[in-house]
Amino acid sequence: MIDTAQVKALLGSNDLDALQKGLDEIASAESTFSQSSASQQEQLLKLQILLQSRILAVQQQQELPSNELVITYRRLAILWMRSGETEKAVGQLQKALALSGDDPETLQLLARAHLNLSKYDLAIATQEKAIGILETTAASNADPLASAHVQLATVYEAKGEFQQATALLQKASAMAEDTILSELVQAEIHGKLGIICEKIGEEKQAVESLTKAHDLYVKTKGESYYKTQEIAYLLDMASSA
Repeated sequence: MIDTAQVKALLGSNDLDALQKGLDEIASAESTFSQSSASQQEQLLKLQILLQSRILAVQQQQELPSNELVITYRRLAILWMRSGETEKAVGQLQKALALSGDDPETLQLLARAHLNLSKYDLAIATQEKAIGILETTAASNADPLASAHVQLATVYEAKGEFQQATALLQKASAMAEDTILSELVQAEIHGKLGIICEKIGEEKQAVESLTKAHDLYVKTKGESYYKTQEIAYLLDMASSA
């Protein structure tokens, strides 16, 4: 595990490889010590933000290609969202979009940030823009487009518009009839549909969808996967309702 002295040295370094190695070590430590105290987890997250910010500053100094800066802006935005500083994440994502144009990955992160801030209409507009772009490339791989529909459904769910959310999930599920959807994405669709059906009192449909999601998660990720366990719990609750 990287120590405080090493972090201080890195924060004054212009060596991108060393900075990235240090960042990776801290991220690995955070994952390894996932059961550590909240204060320790918070400190590890702050260190990641500091090092990722230093990486960005060095990249800017070295005038690296804009696509590398975009990736760093996105990574920094994710860290800011994890720390609860969502407004700062929005700022990073807007800088990324200024360099990349309307790329769907950045747009979807921005939509998630707007959702976290309860700015539902902004989240919907941003996510729909991403979907519009993804629709032009869905013929070769429908997974990103289907997942984008799930994210948009999540916004409508948060907004309380469950029928609209359900319609989006059914549309995503229907993509499997025309193209290949990975089993993991299908699990994502059925899991979200089951959660929403349970919320609106459609217990039979909830159990059916959650069962499909659970079986697919077990098949693709195994029993110990966190999503498998989450869906198993929800399925048990829905079955006993």
